[in-house]
Amino acid sequence: MNVIIAIHKEYADLIFEGKKTIEVRKGKMPHYYDRVFLYETKKNGGAGMIVGEFEPDSLVPIMETSPDKMSDSMVAQTCLSRIELETYAGAPYKKLCLLKVKKATKYEKPVQLKQPGPQSWMYAREWEVKQIDRENH
Repeated sequence: MNVIIAIHKEYADLIFEGKKTIEVRKGKMPHYYDRVFLYETKKNGGAGMIVGEFEPDSLVPIMETSPDKMSDSMVAQTCLSRIELETYAGAPYKKLCLLKVKKATKYEKPVQLKQPGPQSWMYAREWEVKQIDRENH
């Protein structure tokens, strides 16, 4: 299973630079996925397209936890402050899904989806994966 996540340009760039090694999502994520495609939102000059992907470090999220239970090391890997994580999670601190980035690839040519991009995440259908692969491999 593959997923597409919406992400702001600044965080996509940090993933591609290898600085952001934990991606944070609110709520539940699938229990299994092979590839995570990055749909860069249009906010702050983003492309509004799939700009790359990353392989998760494992086939499942590394954990679901609340910000107050995250170690300082984990917080640092998100490239967010603990206060930003707490605000994002909402109060009382709801669980966040943490995805460990293993290998990120930025595409030379972003891929336009034939449908609107996700608000947070969505499953990548087989034809979308084929389109992405065809345009970037």
